[in-house]
Amino acid sequence: MNHHPSNAPTANPKPRYLLRSAVAAVAVSVLLACGGGGDSSNVASPASVVGSQEIETARAAPASAQVFNLSYKDAPLDNPLKGFLPYQPWFDRNNPNDDPTQRDVYKNVIPHSMEWFYVPLKDIQKDYNTFDWTEVEKNLKQIKGRGRQAALRIYIDYPGNDYGLPDFLAHVPKYAYSDYGNKKSFSPDYTHPDLQRAVLSFIAAFGKQYDNDARVGFVTAGLLGFWGEWHTYAPDSSVGDIPPQLMQDVLEAYNSAFANKMIHARGPAGGVDMKKYTRLGFHDDSFALSTVNVTSNPSLNWYFWPKMQGAGLQDNWKTEPMGGEVYPGIQGCIWNNSCSKGQSFDVAVATTHASWLINHGAFTGGYTGDKLQQTLKQHHSLGYTLHVPKASLEPAQTGQALRGTVSIENRGVAPFYYPWAVQLAAVDTTGKLKTWTMGWDLRTVLPGAPSTWAFDIPNHGLAAGNYTLMMSVPNPMEGGRALRFANTTQDQNRADWLSVGAFTVGDGSGPVNASDITSLVLVNASNGTPIQTLSSTGRNEISYSALNGQSFSIRALPDATASGGPKSVKFRITASHVPTVIERKEGASPWALLGNVGSVYTPWNVNLGPEYVVTATGYSGDGQAGKPLTVTIQFRR
Repeated sequence: MNHHPSNAPTANPKPRYLLRSAVAAVAVSVLLACGGGGDSSNVASPASVVGSQEIETARAAPASAQVFNLSYKDAPLDNPLKGFLPYQPWFDRNNPNDDPTQRDVYKNVIPHSMEWFYVPLKDIQKDYNTFDWTEVEKNLKQIKGRGRQAALRIYIDYPGNDYGLPDFLAHVPKYAYSDYGNKKSFSPDYTHPDLQRAVLSFIAAFGKQYDNDARVGFVTAGLLGFWGEWHTYAPDSSVGDIPPQLMQDVLEAYNSAFANKMIHARGPAGGVDMKKYTRLGFHDDSFALSTVNVTSNPSLNWYFWPKMQGAGLQDNWKTEPMGGEVYPGIQGCIWNNSCSKGQSFDVAVATTHASWLINHGAFTGGYTGDKLQQTLKQHHSLGYTLHVPKASLEPAQTGQALRGTVSIENRGVAPFYYPWAVQLAAVDTTGKLKTWTMGWDLRTVLPGAPSTWAFDIPNHGLAAGNYTLMMSVPNPMEGGRALRFANTTQDQNRADWLSVGAFTVGDGSGPVNASDITSLVLVNASNGTPIQTLSSTGRNEISYSALNGQSFSIRALPDATASGGPKSVKFRITASHVPTVIERKEGASPWALLGNVGSVYTPWNVNLGPEYVVTATGYSGDGQAGKPLTVTIQFRR
């Protein structure tokens, strides 16, 4: 990347954290009062998603629940999409002896999960609508072969390298310059309409080719300016500026072409509103040299972070990643802050919340002893560090639901930025694994903001016996490193899985408990009159028209053969069209789903089409749970 302190411009897309929170809040209200009979038959969520993300940050487990307290241990250094990364070993594309069978050729094979590479635009784009991805594929194939993912950039002008503008644009004027040791490259006329047309056409094709490719971790916007860093600052030469409108058009093109991949801009660019884009992170390619203005000197406001603050982007890291490169001139001394120039690496990381940084010197310098250990510490300090301190599991029986909670916290400086699926599993004594995919969003776990997530698996399918509860976040790239947690029991029993704790599934036999719920009854909400008893096997299909406009609710009935009865009943409602789980506790008979006043029940408003799952669990005075009852209901016209 760059080899100078840059005061350059920037570009790209923006945050969704508030949107995610708003969606969660709406889901609660929709589930409690689901539209008064409106048809939502076209709205559904994946059947595999059986967990819910709690709106509360914490929730007490029932007294009968088994609680697992887990201990912290630093997560592996090659956790995905974070940390230091080198240039991939075959960056010298002019080397005819390139051997793709080679593996890690550096002096220090520091555990890492990503590699960086550049490709000139001319190697890909042959005319406005013809593209050859061979060079990109070559790099991605080699990096994937080492089990890693890529961060990359496409460039036109790289000082010191061959000019990267495609041959069919040879008529576009170009400017020679000698700055930064350049002897071969040129700065093109960025105002030329043919260049602009080609660049925008390329971005559309780029997104179509790689937006859903799991081998690609992050894409820097590139294309414009020296090193693709969106500036043409050259003190000894007069080269053309990059029009702000072109920057804006490039961002719009990236935002349209990439719906799933994170794009990085070099920094806020004058005349360009970068706050409006989603999926737009930033990269500081002079990291720890001109990153933070610790002296508050106005003459240094061109530094990376003051520019971010000036553009109102200081909180962008909460939803979009920060990356870049440790300034090459200080990569040999930044490990112990002994550089004659530069800034505190720790302060720069804490300020910017950086997730990944190119630090090629760490891999080629042959570090040993304290120097290597400090480098590893800095490597670990980047990005997320997810720790599970506690989990709970309610007593499990065959034929019943598997329920519990998982608490999670982020001890790093940044969140995890992609919606990778979280899995729970039960492994039996023979090693056989049964897995369930949760509806949990790791992106929302910010540093200092722990969450407690609930799971409810109605038909777990586990036989009576002993199991270990486990948790995993697999990498969507085949052969890629899974996200692993900062826990002592990570990989303890099985690679890529966090062991949460041992539990037993009972066979469902035993004495009748006064708190056992034996039936759930659909009742007329206006007077409590029973309409029908709901079956706990199969799906109850209720004809809305047959109800003749009656408002309705549900009443739980405890076991009539047992003396006494429950002191409270907890209702749990899930719906296939929203991911949120709703729970409420009723403290007195007649154990109404949403409460009652005398014989008048609070009506339950539903949508036609989706499946609702309602579970009622009775509790004794000391908090012991009885046998719950679960029913599935679908309302039709």
